[in-house]
Amino acid sequence: MNSLRLAEIQTMESVAELRARLLECLAQGGAVTIDAGETRVIDTASLQVLAAFCREVEAVEFLAPAQGFLDAVRLLGLRQALGV
Repeated sequence: MNSLRLAEIQTMESVAELRARLLECLAQGGAVTIDAGETRVIDTASLQVLAAFCREVEAVEFLAPAQGFLDAVRLLGLRQALGV
């Protein structure tokens, strides 16, 4: 199983790096676990990249997402798209 950890502050400045890491996971195939436990701030661009990734990957699980992450997901209406 592939896994990656999101940054505590996940914003536009690091969205290209996030996309590259997600593409690596996609290339490896299989399910992916994303640790969002320390992600207290995440912007729209990062969430859009995650939502696009979730559409393409076999299965994705978010481990213990932090409240800031969950709040942003809810605010943007992406709960279903991300499965959280």
